[in-house]
Amino acid sequence: MGGAGGQVEYDGFVIQHTFHISDKPIALKNISLLKSKIKNETVYGNIGQDIIRQFSIMILNFKDMFIQFN
Repeated sequence: MGGAGGQVEYDGFVIQHTFHISDKPIALKNISLLKSKIKNETVYGNIGQDIIRQFSIMILNFKDMFIQFN
């Protein structure tokens, strides 16, 4: 895994998966899954461009706290 602070190696797997959002199949390729926890931090999933670009519209509703894809 790499970022602005450098790169670190972890043991894990790389998989592909297709799931559905609003009845649309979403294909994710090269998903990195780690075998063990990263430190003692809680890490939540991120929605990246690999999902967002598969839709023409993304609505972020901060008042009611939801994301809608069309």
